[in-house]
Amino acid sequence: MKNGVPYALITGGSSGIGLAFARELARRNYGIVIVSNQEEKNREVCQHLEDTYNIKAVPLYMDLTLPHAAQSVYDFCMENKLDIEILINNAGMFFFKEIAETSAELASKITQLHVTTPTLLSVYFSKYMKEKQSGHILFISSITAWMSFPGVVLYASTKGYVRQFARSLRYEMKDYHVNVTVVCPGAVNTGLYQLNDKQRKMFQNLQLMVSPEKLAKQTIQALFRKKAVYTPGFINKLSRPFVAIVPSCVIQIIKHKIWKKMYKQPTES
Repeated sequence: MKNGVPYALITGGSSGIGLAFARELARRNYGIVIVSNQEEKNREVCQHLEDTYNIKAVPLYMDLTLPHAAQSVYDFCMENKLDIEILINNAGMFFFKEIAETSAELASKITQLHVTTPTLLSVYFSKYMKEKQSGHILFISSITAWMSFPGVVLYASTKGYVRQFARSLRYEMKDYHVNVTVVCPGAVNTGLYQLNDKQRKMFQNLQLMVSPEKLAKQTIQALFRKKAVYTPGFINKLSRPFVAIVPSCVIQIIKHKIWKKMYKQPTES
């Protein structure tokens, strides 16, 4: 099964946090498998990684919201004899919307992408890693995994599942010398947020937002130290115990203020 080169498989690795992970691990001489639904971008990123770090990078075009995606990714790696030493379940999507205003199709996609696909990838690759008695599995959760907040119900709930699944899987895999780590970042400086450069810099200086590069470097360090849960940023670490106990009346007040801005009622003439 092995070809002598350890690979890191990164879902959503063609941009944002996933790309930062790919660069950090390529710098550490891992081969890289980039999986995303951006076919041309996958090829461009892999070529860049090979040219810059002198490693092997393999692009795999795959829509990870489809039911067969995990099986197809695993089969591809086995057929090409890619020794997956690190699995990074990174691919994700985010939107701010009430459940009542969310289409069934969109709800199905985020559930498949955040829950079903990473679960099945972990099923397939945990068996592989168990057999070879080595490996790392990294899950990208979120600080919202501790929150109950309107507008991000699907995102926070699915990230909560990821956090709990990773913690439980860690105990199962420990005896087989396979490490499982989950990272729970707050805001990350990617295209997800519509902010100008000045705002991004201010939020980063306040440690309310972290760059993808810094997140990737610190997370990989935590992964190799075999930490169970890693929450980057002093503010996030400080706030984590409190977000779970915010009174419902406070959440409702915040919700009303946000909804008022998002859905302004027409004024009477």
